[in-house]
Amino acid sequence: MSVNEPLSAKADAILAEDSELHGEVALASAAAVLSLYRQHLDSSRWLQLAAAGAQPQRPLWASVAPKGDRYSDVHYVQRLIAPGTIVTLPPETLQAFADHGRVDAVLDADARGAAATLVRAARAGIDSRRLAHDLEREGVASRVADGARLQLATAAPTN
Repeated sequence: MSVNEPLSAKADAILAEDSELHGEVALASAAAVLSLYRQHLDSSRWLQLAAAGAQPQRPLWASVAPKGDRYSDVHYVQRLIAPGTIVTLPPETLQAFADHGRVDAVLDADARGAAATLVRAARAGIDSRRLAHDLEREGVASRVADGARLQLATAAPTN
């Protein structure tokens, strides 16, 4: 889930410059997703599947490198750390995290806290469902384009 920079950029463009919600909408969205994921893993259906050998697909947080100067270069990565999740990092963000990142806080899967932040965001004019839908559509289109380029590259005759 590209939950951070793309979502933050879209949300931040809507928010007032002095809003305390800058950078928080994406993190609240990630917390809400993680809460739903954990609820799923606690369901009787999943427990039956796990007993039969099924393995969960872990949430993957992508696009965690902030653009611009509004946030620290480790703003998202150090706040998205959570057991059972994957965070993909560009080399520069990995180096920054190794240099000055902290692991003292993990992503809080508190659904109420995330919901409260998303309610405040909605009051500020952010339609989180619409943003998520748009990002999903853009992400799928991007992956389809990547796949088409890969097919063309691998099908091209070599001399």
